[in-house]
Amino acid sequence: MSSNTVAKAVGTAAVTAAALLVASLVTQRVRDRNLPPRNATWSPLGDTLEFYKDRAQFVRKSFAKFKGTFRVVTVLESTVFLFPTAENLKLVTGQKLLGWPKHYPTLVGETSVSMVNGAAHKKGRVVSGRAFTPNALDNFLPKTQEAAREHLKRWVLWSSAEDTRPALKSFTFQLAHQVILGRQLPEELSKKMMDLFDESTRGLVCPYPYDVPGFKFRKCMNARRELDKIYQGVIDEQRKATTKVPMTMLEHVMTPDTKDGDTGTNKELIDFCYNMVFAGHDTTLASMQSLLYLLSTNPTVMQELRDEVDALWDGEAVLTRDSLRLFHKSRAFISETLRIVPPIASTVRRLDSATDVDGYHLPRGTKVAVDSISVNDLVYGPDAPVKLARFLNEDGTFKETTFDFQLSPAFGTGSRMCLGYKFALDQILIFLVTVVRLYDFNVISSVRQSWLIQYYRVTSSFSVRCK
Repeated sequence: MSSNTVAKAVGTAAVTAAALLVASLVTQRVRDRNLPPRNATWSPLGDTLEFYKDRAQFVRKSFAKFKGTFRVVTVLESTVFLFPTAENLKLVTGQKLLGWPKHYPTLVGETSVSMVNGAAHKKGRVVSGRAFTPNALDNFLPKTQEAAREHLKRWVLWSSAEDTRPALKSFTFQLAHQVILGRQLPEELSKKMMDLFDESTRGLVCPYPYDVPGFKFRKCMNARRELDKIYQGVIDEQRKATTKVPMTMLEHVMTPDTKDGDTGTNKELIDFCYNMVFAGHDTTLASMQSLLYLLSTNPTVMQELRDEVDALWDGEAVLTRDSLRLFHKSRAFISETLRIVPPIASTVRRLDSATDVDGYHLPRGTKVAVDSISVNDLVYGPDAPVKLARFLNEDGTFKETTFDFQLSPAFGTGSRMCLGYKFALDQILIFLVTVVRLYDFNVISSVRQSWLIQYYRVTSSFSVRCK
């Protein structure tokens, strides 16, 4: 074969290879451009204002407009909301990479179980899980019952109807610290810590999350650092203590089992305290407010619950795990409340590999979300009214659906399911039966909130129940 022929063949092969490479790159670019649709806007803020103004309505309208999966672009980042088919639910809940904005771990804690992946997440669940064993949860019940009674007694003294959020926040915040740290916070310290907590969590929605002077996020992080100092003091005391039987969440976490002997680093324990207080009071108080709203707008259901609670509890006896299980209708009502107003609106993940969904190509690392309200709309229908029978078996016993994400998405599912869901349900149930058994209340006004956490913010008055 002549050198010219060889050169020609090589040249042809090179051209062919180059053409194939170009074709591949073009195809890839086309595929990458084949993303779900989004609302057209010239605003540099993208969908931010409309999305956070009324998140539920925005998602509903977008699903209707685009007939399915769509994109939301905010100042924080872009998110693909998947239409909640069974296949898409499985895709999202099967992903192990979290979809939080990049600054969340800085604020919530780099070692927090809700922020880490892989081996760190597995270890975090094992260590944090010590605080949520059946024995540990049983120890928390008397404190929860006592706190509910004490705070409700104060609300009866209001001279007129008040916004319940500050009072409920005080209740859940102080209870969280009693259970997590074993501390009855003085009123002044409790107020200071609540203010610091509120300031720190504002950082979750900072459009420019830079921890440098002059930026709003710096103030949020300074509040977090102040809280860290307080938690570090408690941890130092606990390390010196000689208590052998753990009674608080922190003591349980710091009490190693025979397998690993791990008592946690200071950083891990501080992040645990912050994370548990955040998860254990803000979302819980949100659900308690929604619960009051739904009770006030469903008097027939309210009477059903009163009949049940009156028959099972005298209002004085200590509530135990066994006695709480008997409140079947009350537990069903809580499930209905979480169905109608899920405090955390979305389950968010990042794709660990590129995939095609609903005819669109989503590259690796794409942030995908399933909206809880949309799941509810698909399963039960839009604006489905309160119906206890949804969560009751034919024999009237409570139907457990916590682990069925399609029926009850409030606490997530799989390895990323909320660690403290049982404690949260205990708090809400004890609050509910205490209100129903011992008090009357009148909701004067209500406003649905959808900024970060969803709930009905209610203005209400309370009085001792007249039988």
